[in-house]
Amino acid sequence: MEAGRLTQRAALQSALETRDDAGGVIRTWRTLATRWVRVQPLSARERLYAGQVAAEVTHKITLRHYSGLEANDRVVIGARIFEIQGVIDPAEDGREMLLLAVEREPLSGMTTGTGSGSGSASGSGTGTGAGPTGTGSGSGSGAGTGSAP
Repeated sequence: MEAGRLTQRAALQSALETRDDAGGVIRTWRTLATRWVRVQPLSARERLYAGQVAAEVTHKITLRHYSGLEANDRVVIGARIFEIQGVIDPAEDGREMLLLAVEREPLSGMTTGTGSGSGSASGSGTGTGAGPTGTGSGSGSGAGTGSAP
């Protein structure tokens, strides 16, 4: 591997899921390491998601070997987020890694790193809300509804 081909600085991140008081899941991302990478587009396709056309671009990300990185982790380069679908050691020598990844559009208002959502409820019962990187919950009297920022 030629080091000069690794031209972009990337954060390698892994998900950490915890439960809130109402039993909802709060997902935060922790940075495992920062590494130099090379990103190459492999293919692009469009798909229908929630009534809207969403573009899905698949990439190959090359980096020096990093132990512990696996599918469902992610790579963040600036505002770009790549979900890792597969991890390959092409020469099986522990020197470099190829990550097969899908670029995802960041949610509006979403920042990389850690964070949590908040929720509110009005009425009786409980309400839950999804925030940019987590869920929130609330309770009251009347019909329950949830919201998040």
